[in-house]
Amino acid sequence: MNGGRLGVTALRRLRASNQVEEDIEEMRAEERAQSAEATISMRELICSPTLRAPLIIGVVMQLSQQLSGINAVFYYSTGLFISSGLTEESAKFATIGIGAIMVGMTIVSIPLMDRTGRRTLHLYGLGGMFIFSIFITISFLIKEMIDWMSYLSVVSTLGFVVFFAVGPGSIPWMITAELFSQGPRPAAMSIAVLINWIANFVVGIGFPTMKTALENYTFLPFSAFLAIFWTFTYKKVPETKNKTFEEILAMFRHGNDRVANTACLQVFLRLYLPLLWNYEHVTMKKTDGVLMNVKRVDIQQERTGWSEENTSASKETFVSGTEETPLKLTNTFKNSRSSDQKL
Repeated sequence: MNGGRLGVTALRRLRASNQVEEDIEEMRAEERAQSAEATISMRELICSPTLRAPLIIGVVMQLSQQLSGINAVFYYSTGLFISSGLTEESAKFATIGIGAIMVGMTIVSIPLMDRTGRRTLHLYGLGGMFIFSIFITISFLIKEMIDWMSYLSVVSTLGFVVFFAVGPGSIPWMITAELFSQGPRPAAMSIAVLINWIANFVVGIGFPTMKTALENYTFLPFSAFLAIFWTFTYKKVPETKNKTFEEILAMFRHGNDRVANTACLQVFLRLYLPLLWNYEHVTMKKTDGVLMNVKRVDIQQERTGWSEENTSASKETFVSGTEETPLKLTNTFKNSRSSDQKL
């Protein structure tokens, strides 16, 4: 009981408001759902059609954090600054500035998550990093032509870190957790952490080789990745702010239904549209109580060469059961119609 009171007091202090009943009720509902929901293993999570889309989004969000190039800046910032034209002492101070800005902007981004939304903040972060990565490349290219380009490199790198702290620094972890309920969340977070550290390792090991090979164009691959991740976030990642797990899951189910309907429509058009427009008319007639198919000439022949004065002889095949009997008709469209009426 005392623990509950302490929890309410701490929540009021955190929210800076006495109106915390809704938050407490949401926590209790989540606790009840957690006790009633079975834990899902990694194999079950990967094989689940419903949870596959959230899992892919979670994985791509982690990749957007590590393949953005931020660890290349953190691990090799001093060497980057020296190569851009700064002295060794100035490069060390710039590296210290990167760490300070990272801490400060991470604190600033916490209230922004609830105001602007997770998806919006991530888009801002990726977009800003893309722009400053281009500036970093430009500063490397013309550093020998203009003396003050080394300072542009420092400013661009600091701006790169600022936008990382605003978006990709923390948003991927929050969105990944919010996409899953209590059952699949442990397995999903385990996969996300694994992908995150693998990408971190690849960037840390591969960046020196990439820098040697690409020289001044070292950050262009990161720019390409940032553009890809921005597009993916804009098209595929839902906004999770103020949404329950049921609402988020319903969004994915609705998206799967829409994709399935689109696929069915494409298959239908691919299979049946040529039959309707490029081949033959098929009409149904009833003669002597038997339903018969009458295959007519190609529709394009109808459009181009059909006339009462000049037409080639046409044939119709009457199909009854499994037998086919060809019947020669007269050369004119008028006689053909009269023959159909007699039949």
